[in-house]
Amino acid sequence: MATMSDATTSAAKASSSSQRSQQPDIPTNPSSPISRNNTSVCNCDECQPWLYVDRDDIHICAKYGLNGNPNDELIPGAHEPLDLARRTIAIFDEPIARISREQEIAVWTWMGWRQSPYAAMLDVGDLSHVPVEELRIPFGIFNRFFFRGAIRGANFCWGELGENGKHGYLTSETAATCSVSDDLTHAYFTFSPRRPAPKPGRRYVDGLLSDLLHEMTHAFIDQYACVGDRCQRPLCKSLARANRGITGHGRAWYRIAEAVSHVAADIFHFRADLGIKSAIRREASTPGGVDPSKHEPMVCDAVQCLRSA
Repeated sequence: MATMSDATTSAAKASSSSQRSQQPDIPTNPSSPISRNNTSVCNCDECQPWLYVDRDDIHICAKYGLNGNPNDELIPGAHEPLDLARRTIAIFDEPIARISREQEIAVWTWMGWRQSPYAAMLDVGDLSHVPVEELRIPFGIFNRFFFRGAIRGANFCWGELGENGKHGYLTSETAATCSVSDDLTHAYFTFSPRRPAPKPGRRYVDGLLSDLLHEMTHAFIDQYACVGDRCQRPLCKSLARANRGITGHGRAWYRIAEAVSHVAADIFHFRADLGIKSAIRREASTPGGVDPSKHEPMVCDAVQCLRSA
């Protein structure tokens, strides 16, 4: 015999099912977001529904506790890529008067190194006879300023033509590449020693350092961002396509690279060209890829989203 409680529960389930069936379809055009008054699907930065497929999570930013404190310790392989990008940018995208002591040291070191004979050694078209370890000083400067010194176990070499993806080898059209070890403790950087002619007003070393920053951004994300098939969290798997990217040039890389370019110009007085346009074209043209530039700026702040939901 059905009780009053059973009847109430059944009615509630029916009402909930009816509400779900009345929710509008998820739009494919990011310029037409779902109204928060008409649906319970979260529209925060991580949850933009038009980027993802087959995802049933509601308010995943609350469920998985994103928007961590930028000063929290970084854990290798543990961070949602876009949240990692936001926290990282918050550390270095500050007025010069508010940067940390470590970052200030990096700026002063850069100013001295930029005018030194060591920088001049890298300012040539053929680097095959230059010790590759000369890259370690600018790497240390950029690592300390932009990435909190977090990129671990850096190894450098000049590359040869060969099988792409292996340390020390490059394809004919690749100027640089990076890979990380399976245990995330080492980053392997390979650069072409034959540098393309610089554009007017630019130097050979500018292109090399720009490639270094491009690959350091990859290394940082690869060492600290979660890979969906590693942890099996629904969040990481569903966000990986757009935020990490098919080619590695997803929203996380795009955001950090854009911020690094602007801050390098403002604070280091260095016009870094990280190849952002060509990178996002490659990402967008890859099957399953998403053009990260079409989904910026953020739809809304995730904290504000939770307050409004």
